[in-house]
Amino acid sequence: MSTSKQLYETSKLNRNINKSLEDATTAASKARLKALQEQIESQERFNKMTQYDVDMLNKQYELCLALEELENARNAKDTVRLVRDDMGNMMYQYTADEDQVSEAEQAYEDKL
Repeated sequence: MSTSKQLYETSKLNRNINKSLEDATTAASKARLKALQEQIESQERFNKMTQYDVDMLNKQYELCLALEELENARNAKDTVRLVRDDMGNMMYQYTADEDQVSEAEQAYEDKL
């Protein structure tokens, strides 16, 4: 890979990761993105970056974003349901929107 193209691709990926780090909502998402950033830095240090490596790092980044969306969809308790407990009492329960969760699961699986 040419040096100028490598610099462009890696700096673009680093900018995207930095932006995602600022927008990340969970510590696990931030940890995954920081680990990916460290992997990029270590490969740059040893000058072992090929086009294949850049493509794989981009895929890993997209996978991190899809996984964060899936976690957010699972954790978003924005749908209210009326349920009956063990004693027969009715109460409201906040649950994740199943449509959003299934869409996020599909998007994650598509990235794999």
